Amino acid sequence: MISYERQKQILEILRIKDSATIQSLCSKLYASPATIRRDLAEMERDGLIIRVRGGATLKDMNTRDTPFLLRSSINTDKKDIIASLALRFVSDSSSVMLDSSTTTTVLAKNLGNVRDLTVITNGLASISALNELSDARVIVTGGFVKNNSSLLGDSAAQTLNNYYADVAFFSCRGIDINAGITDAEEEAASFKRTMLSRASKRILLCDSTKFSYSYLCTVCPVDTVDYVITDKEPDECFTQKFKDKFIFPKK
Repeated sequence: MISYERQKQILEILRIKDSATIQSLCSKLYASPATIRRDLAEMERDGLIIRVRGGATLKDMNTRDTPFLLRSSINTDKKDIIASLALRFVSDSSSVMLDSSTTTTVLAKNLGNVRDLTVITNGLASISALNELSDARVIVTGGFVKNNSSLLGDSAAQTLNNYYADVAFFSCRGIDINAGITDAEEEAASFKRTMLSRASKRILLCDSTKFSYSYLCTVCPVDTVDYVITDKEPDECFTQKFKDKFIFPKK
């Protein structure tokens, strides 16, 4: 097992139990204590966990962003469902904006059959996928590279302001009844706010693990987006308050 796969599993264990011993991680992941210690040291440097005597605990992630490689390998089945539902909003000869999230990257990988498509994005993985799998016209924002996955900053926003798309697809770190749609870092939240102001239709792609969580930076209130596409029916408190905004697989 390569290191990022182990680290992904360590994060999943810590999200369930909050803390774990090195011994228990060795048993669950079939790895040596030395290997687990190396993983924990690297994850602590990345700001994901806090090492404690004999193990580790999950760090408060409200102000931090998880590395793209780890995020892209988590909840892949949910992202596939969401991407398949989002395709109905992309038609031939249309223009779309995509943020740099792992969920919109999955959507980008499924746009190969759309003809005469224009895509504006700051996502490095989406750019690569579109280049390989489609003949879409891809417009890349400027900006500085963040987390080896995003182009952000004033230059990125200025690029968006030069265009107006049919639909903007974006994701988030959390969605909450009171806090709204939130993200972990201000640069990402600011880019998404600009993107939403430059599209006729605004669609949030959000898997079910993000519901009822809130993070430091506000993107927008839930009622300002047109639709929220998710992998299963949300709790009744969401569907009652926001009525017809949610799209999910029907049983």
